[in-house]
Amino acid sequence: MYQRHSCRTFFAVFLTLAGVASGLDAAPFASGDIAVYRIGSGTSAPTSASTAVFIDEYTPGGALVQSIALPTAASAGINPLTASGSASSEGLLSRSADGRFLVLSGYAAAPGVASIAGTSATTTPRVIGLLDATGAINTSTALTDFATANNPRSAISLDGTQVWVAGAAGGLRYAALGASTSTQLSTTLTNLRQLEIFAGQLYVGTSSGSAVRIGTVGSGAPIVAGQTISNLPGISASTGSPYAFALVHLGTTIAGLNTLYVADDALGVLKYSFNGSTWTASGAASGKYRGLIASTSGDTVTVFMSIDGELDTLVDSSGFNGTLSATPTKIASAASNTLMRGIAFAPVNPVVAVPHASLSTPLDFGSINVGASSSAQAITLNNDGNADLHVAAATASGDFQVSSETCSAAAIVASASCSINIVFSPAAAGVRSGSMVISSDSSPAAIAQTLGGTCVALPTYPHAVLSTPSDFGSITVGSSSAAQTVSVSNDGAADLHISGVTVTGDFATSADTCSGATVAANTSCSFGIVFTPSIAGVRSGNIAITSD
Repeated sequence: MYQRHSCRTFFAVFLTLAGVASGLDAAPFASGDIAVYRIGSGTSAPTSASTAVFIDEYTPGGALVQSIALPTAASAGINPLTASGSASSEGLLSRSADGRFLVLSGYAAAPGVASIAGTSATTTPRVIGLLDATGAINTSTALTDFATANNPRSAISLDGTQVWVAGAAGGLRYAALGASTSTQLSTTLTNLRQLEIFAGQLYVGTSSGSAVRIGTVGSGAPIVAGQTISNLPGISASTGSPYAFALVHLGTTIAGLNTLYVADDALGVLKYSFNGSTWTASGAASGKYRGLIASTSGDTVTVFMSIDGELDTLVDSSGFNGTLSATPTKIASAASNTLMRGIAFAPVNPVVAVPHASLSTPLDFGSINVGASSSAQAITLNNDGNADLHVAAATASGDFQVSSETCSAAAIVASASCSINIVFSPAAAGVRSGSMVISSDSSPAAIAQTLGGTCVALPTYPHAVLSTPSDFGSITVGSSSAAQTVSVSNDGAADLHISGVTVTGDFATSADTCSGATVAANTSCSFGIVFTPSIAGVRSGNIAITSD
């Protein structure tokens, strides 16, 4: 079960777990703040015995916001999480790949157990802790086969449902959240430090042996045995003492994660740049650090570092492949009889993926004759949410009809759009209105758009309308032009009876289908006009239609 002294909302991922410890009256973490793994309550100097662990939240400027105590005693489904007060390699901190949880490791022991690192994991399991953005703590994962008789150091998770762990013995291991045993993923290196996941790839650091310093673990985030840990090409595999590290993307010349910052407790902060095939050193900042995180703003990187008694920062403005030369600045100091270990950015609440439908501007079809239909006009449906949008139906009301649409055939991905074509077919004269309704899995589930147009009543008598002939241009005296066609349309509501078509001047009719014809409503007839000039100069004439 979960236990809290204050009312909070818990993520679904925790609902089936054995228990969660309360963060007492912990306030929600602020996005962008820094979480510090702190050892010791300050009452006495930490020793090699098991020691209370706290997560301290600091602003980026170094102001302490709050302290959250990890459990120090077992209770229903809750394990204590303590650390050795003298083991400087313990207490590395990370944030889950989805940003929702702090992930840390320790011992399932109350404070005061002597030489805690030397205990057997069988009797003193190594505990993995998760803290969400509200400060709720989960210590249900207590592994009996991890870092036995040695230091648990680091843990990482994709999304809070599983963990990868590393320590001074037993190698890199994987376990489901709440498990008591784990799977060893690689046997080639067993003394490991910081774990991280960047862009879906699992990374690990070590200073043991001469094969790896910062390396990838298999492909992606593997969960089965037999994985290979491969040193990043170009980085020395036999020198340095790396702990935490951060990968970021800078510039536009090399795609993906192309810049690496490493905390080294002998050499300071090291920067490396990737040219697409190998990593090369790009400067360093003096100091000795074990914790490190980095954030970017354009090509400027802000790095935070920790080591025992202090929290420092530096700003690297040199960009991709530029030389790091910044000087670290202390922003916070550990209180007396306490130690700062690993650091991570504060966890954040998940961004829930939901679709959201929005429609383009309402349509106005203008004036259309009664009984006629307009040309189709399109309304655009946009998915401005962050998940697929599924349209069930698009319906129009009133004198409006959906002639075609591209919305219901398939899911509309985020930031994409589809269209609905609407036709106006007025049944009566006057201003006409209607609406189009889209039903989907958006919220709200139905959205509407107004539609409007004006219906023009047809006259109850016949009404002739002539098309306009073109200018015949220049024709030689005595010659005849090609015939140009003139149409006579009846846009009235009764038959049009044409008794004759006459022209004047140097113009004559040809192919006349109108004289003596009855032209029904909404139909037409036509005749040709030929120009035969009798003298030079500008010539003009008239057309006369005799009808009812």
